Amino acid sequence: QIQSALGKTVGSPSASNSTGSTACTYPATNGRKSDSVIITFRSNVTPAQAAAEEAALEKSHATVTPISVTGGQAFSFTTTSGTETVTGLVTVVGESQLSIASTATLGQTESLAQEIFSSLSSKAASSTTGPAA
Repeated sequence: QIQSALGKTVGSPSASNSTGSTACTYPATNGRKSDSVIITFRSNVTPAQAAAEEAALEKSHATVTPISVTGGQAFSFTTTSGTETVTGLVTVVGESQLSIASTATLGQTESLAQEIFSSLSSKAASSTTGPAA
């Protein structure tokens, strides 16, 4: 999915888990650390927490732009790391937050976020529907 949506060839992820969140770092296979992709999932996220995260990114000199989404809230950010521009997308639907950061374009990142949310919702629907009693 990452290669298809972002045009990035990445290796197997390393995961970092904490209470309520999981961050997966997909290392770039070209050896350029800046081409790695980081995808983070958080649960039980309130609108206030999402707003605080947005404010913190603005304070760290990132350019933050609100994005209109159906059934949730989202914003994108760009920041410079060395000579590379990193684009991020943070989307909250219900209480689930998905964050993606990479050097891909915002359009590519939005496409990957839609694929991930679609995959998650179809898996949730299939795991909650069982055979009729």
